Amino acid sequence: MIHKLVTHEYEGEPAVTEIYSDNRITLLHNGDAYFLVLEEALDRTEHGIFLETYIFENDHTGRRIAEALKRAALPDRHFNTDTLL
Repeated sequence: MIHKLVTHEYEGEPAVTEIYSDNRITLLHNGDAYFLVLEEALDRTEHGIFLETYIFENDHTGRRIAEALKRAALPDRHFNTDTLL
């Protein structure tokens, strides 16, 4: 089931968010939790990755996420990664 939620207007038109009943949300309390979940998600994804926001820092955490992105893009994984840094 899909629910539609109008959250605000964008360029004079209502901005509609589709909410699917089988989605779930997990509240992450800090960056350590976020990056761990991000890396795990990159390693287990099966269809594709759309990563819109990530500020890359060439530190331990940044290199860990870069390595996870490289693993996700391996040819045997059979999907594309789209990343905007």
